[in-house]
Amino acid sequence: MEQRFDIRELERLRRLAAFMILEYGPEFGFVLERIETIIEAAHKDDPTARALRVLAEIKTLQPSPTADAKPIADRTSRALKA
Repeated sequence: MEQRFDIRELERLRRLAAFMILEYGPEFGFVLERIETIIEAAHKDDPTARALRVLAEIKTLQPSPTADAKPIADRTSRALKA
């Protein structure tokens, strides 16, 4: 059975793994490596993280001078600030 963690929990576990390495020695490096691999996979699968990447791409583009451009740009700015 596979247990799923959200990205915030994985980031907390990542910090814990770093502490383990500093406190108990480099033999616990495999824990940090494994957690970072899981975080990378979670970022690829997480719909919120994917949506933020898409919005970041949109932010770098110049908005078109259509009537819809301003409302879309406003929503994008609010989403990126969240």
